[in-house]
Amino acid sequence: MTELKHPSKIRIIEPLLTLVVFGVAAIYMLNVFNTGNWFWFRGTTTEINPSRIVIVENGERTLLQPGAANFETISMAVQDSLAKFSNSDLINIGLSEQTMQDYESESLIVESLFPPLKKTPKVCQACGNQVG
Repeated sequence: MTELKHPSKIRIIEPLLTLVVFGVAAIYMLNVFNTGNWFWFRGTTTEINPSRIVIVENGERTLLQPGAANFETISMAVQDSLAKFSNSDLINIGLSEQTMQDYESESLIVESLFPPLKKTPKVCQACGNQVG
């Protein structure tokens, strides 16, 4: 009959290391699926000035354009808040239609409208022609 022997060395490092690697991989993949971006950890915010700012206060809309009073101050505040934006939330939380109606009629909303981004054309390094 075979006799079971106690291991001479208890192995703790390997299971612990496996658990840590699995945990990191799970968190990484969760963020990949949530953001749709394999490089979600890289900062991709760009500094773009809004072309217009619409302020809705108690249902009254005010349009601010570059050169208007307080446009630069509000524009800098918008850029500052968007620079800290993180898209690694586990779920997408949106506002219901009722909430949006309440905001538009009873609250203060600041809408920032940005010009469309222009894509930089890719240039072939060998011949200098545009590709894509």
